[in-house]
Amino acid sequence: MNPDDTTRHSHTKNPDDTTRHSHTMRRTALGVLFYTWLYGTPFLLVVALIRRTAKPFTPTRAEAEAFGATTDTLFLIAMVTAVVLPAIGAVIAKTTDEPGWTRHFVGALIAAPLLFVILCAAGTTSSTPVIGHVPADLEPPSPVHGCAHECPGG
Repeated sequence: MNPDDTTRHSHTKNPDDTTRHSHTMRRTALGVLFYTWLYGTPFLLVVALIRRTAKPFTPTRAEAEAFGATTDTLFLIAMVTAVVLPAIGAVIAKTTDEPGWTRHFVGALIAAPLLFVILCAAGTTSSTPVIGHVPADLEPPSPVHGCAHECPGG
């Protein structure tokens, strides 16, 4: 057997040959990226929608604003990842000549607007805006300490 022959991709005989290793790593990375989009984006949307429709225990206005801001952040992350992850995956798959993964990511890019339509449909059924909503707080109104002109009763 010729020691210069690297067609068998034997790493024990030729440790400098990394084509098999890089191909496997590339496919694994594309798979992780795709399945992160496939399961992660809808998960974030569902969690954000549950938070939006929940009646959280927010005793102060600051806690209510923090709850609303966190929910808005979840929505924004989900909407950005719905487009960015498939775009990155499509570019990587196309440049590394992975036609199967390229089809998957292009399909994911086509499906991203569907996620937005579902989000908009869910938003129209709620009584509050999907983004920018601050839930009610339990803080009592501040008492009046003085009257501007004349206090009633003396």
